[in-house]
Amino acid sequence: YYNFYETFIPRYISYLFTSARLLQKALDIKKTPRILTTLAVVNSSIGFNAGDDFKTSNHIGEAIKILKNTIKEYPDYAMAYFNLAYIYFSLDEKKLAERNFRSAINLMEKNPENLDPWCLYHFEHHKKSHDFKKILNDYLIIISESKNSRGLRAANNLFISTCWYFT
Repeated sequence: YYNFYETFIPRYISYLFTSARLLQKALDIKKTPRILTTLAVVNSSIGFNAGDDFKTSNHIGEAIKILKNTIKEYPDYAMAYFNLAYIYFSLDEKKLAERNFRSAINLMEKNPENLDPWCLYHFEHHKKSHDFKKILNDYLIIISESKNSRGLRAANNLFISTCWYFT
């Protein structure tokens, strides 16, 4: 996934298909909300980048299905709501996007631990005017280096502000 978006390697969509295949293998070993959500993000990225009309892409539909099932099984996993909201936003389904962004906000405000800063999120939003990649990476470094919750609270606030931006 990161080879597709974050390196100077040419963007071959095969990287995304490889990511999806490896995530499916990981799910066969242990099912977690992070792996499910990450698989949905990769599937939707295939849909966004496959060259077809992403609004009718089977990969987008599969990503939505995975995220809805993840929310049913893990209702406190804020990243599933966040990524589902982003897909709906991209599909111009504003009411569904807002509902899911608000659910993510509620979960993150209720408990910062509901944010999983290590879960993948959509890189497509970097094409939008609200790019938080560098700030998020700074917070991830803080989270990695310290035992206190300052980085997690800061990342949590960053995701909340992003949700408000899109709503």
